[in-house]
Amino acid sequence: MAPTALWLRERFDWMGSHSGYDQLCEAITEAQPGCYRSVWRDPYKRLPKGSSRFLARLSRNVQTSSFYNLTSTAAEVGVLWQCFRYHPQIVHVTYVENHLGILPVYNLSRNYKIIGTAHQPVSWWRLVHPHPKAFLLSMH
Repeated sequence: MAPTALWLRERFDWMGSHSGYDQLCEAITEAQPGCYRSVWRDPYKRLPKGSSRFLARLSRNVQTSSFYNLTSTAAEVGVLWQCFRYHPQIVHVTYVENHLGILPVYNLSRNYKIIGTAHQPVSWWRLVHPHPKAFLLSMH
């Protein structure tokens, strides 16, 4: 079964069990049963040997926020791979400040909608992030 949504997720050390956008993903799963998949950005996980050069080349000309790094690129490659394999209807990018660098550029099929959730204020996001029309923006 094709997933309804694919999440690009991240958890931070200071988050409790009731905080963070990860809880949004869990609430949607409970409220609207379906097939969901997740790709996690783990800043502590070591990248595979030799992948840094490939990831740097992939993201070389992409303008992003200062929070974006090679771990972000690796997570987005994971999203692209999952989209190629499973064809989700929606890709929800949590913490667009840390993500959304190569995804709009290397989007292979565009058979899905990209939805992003930003933690920073709208004014910061509009000034800093280079993809204002690439996805829907949900602010709290």
